[in-house]
Amino acid sequence: LPAARRAHTVFTVSEFSKGEVLEWSGIAADRVVVVGNGISPAFTPDGPRHSLGRPYFLHVGRRVAHKNILRLLQAFRDSRAARDACLLLTGDEDDATAREIDALGMRASIRFTGPLTDEALAATYRGAMALLFPSLYEGFGLPIIEAMACGTPVLTSNVTAMPEVAGCDAALLIDPDRPEAISLGIDRLAEDQELRSRLSA
Repeated sequence: LPAARRAHTVFTVSEFSKGEVLEWSGIAADRVVVVGNGISPAFTPDGPRHSLGRPYFLHVGRRVAHKNILRLLQAFRDSRAARDACLLLTGDEDDATAREIDALGMRASIRFTGPLTDEALAATYRGAMALLFPSLYEGFGLPIIEAMACGTPVLTSNVTAMPEVAGCDAALLIDPDRPEAISLGIDRLAEDQELRSRLSA
């Protein structure tokens, strides 16, 4: 807080984050400038596409509380899409997530990518039916624009910075507090090729 008040200009990554900065700092609005995040040149629609031998949905991010992983797992388990598709999570399997997967009886439906380079992550985006990103809170939400740059449809939350970053009508927005809303969104993406094509475009 003292540093923000002493600074000539404070840079932040979204209008949502700017509002948060103004609320806790009390500094003048014209001293806070929004400069959105950018992405690596690796994230394009053209290039290799990852394959698991079956359709998959992708979640990109750390497995911390605000990423809403448990509700995502519950929603995927309850979706019709889970009969034919699996859910791919970036990174390595961790103990807490493994316990949740086993408690939900989802061992056959979940995969992990292990560590990924930007190029491998881009291929993983391109191969996915959609990115599932139902976070509870984001100041920006970089996977949203990475996926979009790869032509991958996006399901994300209707709260905090995510609608702003996703843009008007460019993603399927859901209530992240309701697993049934996430599940319905997953099924819409799985079953509606026209919707996927529109979001990809």
